[in-house]
Amino acid sequence: MTGPPATTEQQSVTARVLIVDDDARTLRALSAVLKGDGNIIRTATNGHDALAAARAYRPDVILLDVMMPGVDGFEVCRQLRADPEFAETRVYFVTALDDRASRLEGFMAGADDFLSKPLDRAEILVRIAAIAKVNRYRSLLHQHREFKALDARHFAPQATAPSLADAQLAEAYDEALSGLRLFVQPIVATGSGGRDQVFAYEALVRPRAGGALRAPLAVLAAAAQLGRLADFGCVVRRLAADLLEHLPASQPLFVNTSASELLDESFYDPEMPLAKNAHRVILELTEREPIARLDDVRARIAQLRALGFRFAIDDLGAGYSSLNTLAVIEPEFVKLDGALARGAVYEPTCAKIVSSIAALCHDLGIRLVAEGVETAMERLKLQELGCRLQQGYFFARPRDPLAEPR
Repeated sequence: MTGPPATTEQQSVTARVLIVDDDARTLRALSAVLKGDGNIIRTATNGHDALAAARAYRPDVILLDVMMPGVDGFEVCRQLRADPEFAETRVYFVTALDDRASRLEGFMAGADDFLSKPLDRAEILVRIAAIAKVNRYRSLLHQHREFKALDARHFAPQATAPSLADAQLAEAYDEALSGLRLFVQPIVATGSGGRDQVFAYEALVRPRAGGALRAPLAVLAAAAQLGRLADFGCVVRRLAADLLEHLPASQPLFVNTSASELLDESFYDPEMPLAKNAHRVILELTEREPIARLDDVRARIAQLRALGFRFAIDDLGAGYSSLNTLAVIEPEFVKLDGALARGAVYEPTCAKIVSSIAALCHDLGIRLVAEGVETAMERLKLQELGCRLQQGYFFARPRDPLAEPR
C-alpha cells in the first residue's frame, strides 16, 4: 500500500465498502486503511460469501479480487450486475493482472474499473470519497424531490404496474397504449451572453389522463410484466415518425429506446415509419440497462446505423457506468445523469467528475448533453465544465406540439 495520508476532505466522507479477497493479509491491510478513514467495512474471502454479503450489506463500493477459488471475481460481478438493486454500486477489480484480455472480460462483466496491486492509498481513498459524495447528493435529491430521480421528465410517482389480475392489467395496458402521446422538450446549445439556440428535441411518452396506468414508468412496467415491450416500442416509433412532421427538419429528435427493443426484428425493417426519417433520429439508450451484454449488440447497432439512425447513451454516471458501454455502442451523443450534473454546482468532486467526462467525450468525438438543468447557476457552471448542450426546466417544460397551431 503506497501513497500519502488522506486529506481532511477525504476523511469527512464515509462509504460502505465490501472488500473481497482470499488472501488474509490483503484483507487486513485494506480494512485497516479504509476503516481508519471512517468508512464502514465488511469483508469476504470467497465469491459465495461476497454475493451473500453484498445482498445483506448493500455496499457503495466493492473492491473485488479476480482470482479466487470456486466463484471468481468475474462471476461475482456478473451476478451482481444482473440484479437491478446493484445498479448504483461501484465495482473495482483489485488485481495484479495487467493483460488486455482479463481487463476486457472484467469490463464485459460490468466492472467500473481496475485497480492494480500494490494499491495507491491516496488514489483509492479519493475514489471512495468521490463515490460517497455523489451518493450523498443523490440521496438528498431523492429526499427533497421525491420521484425526480428522472427529474427532467417529471413522471408521477407510479413507477410500477398496479396490482391487477393479468386480464385487468392487459386491458389497462391496451387502453394506455391506444392513448399514448409524445411531448417534446428542447435540447439547447448554450451560447455566450445567454444566447441559447434549440439544437434538438427529446420525445417524452405521456399516457392519457384518467387511465389505470397514469405514468410512463407504469406503462413500461406493465409492458414488461405482460411480455409486450415490443408493442410499446412499435407504438412509440410510430408516434415519433408522426411527430417529426411537426418539428423543424434541421433539429433532430431523441427517441428513448430500451435494450430489449433491440431484440425486436421489426425495428430493422427499412419500411417501418421511423426508418424513413432515420437521419433525423437519435436513439437514446438508457445506461441503466446492461446493453453491452445483448447478443450481437454490435451487429444490431450497425444495422440501425446503416438505416441512418444515430445513438445516444442516457444517464451516464448512474447505474451501469462502465466505459465499456461507450466502446460497444460508440454513440454520437452522451447524456449526463441529472443528479451528477446538478451535483457539479454544489460539490467540487462532482465538478471534477463532470469535467473529466466532458474531456473524455471531446477526445472521442462525442457530444455531451447535461440533463435536469433548472437554474441559471447550473446552466453557467455546466457550460464552464464543457457541457455546451443542456436540457431541463430552466429552458422549457415538455409540451405537446400536436396540440399547438402549426
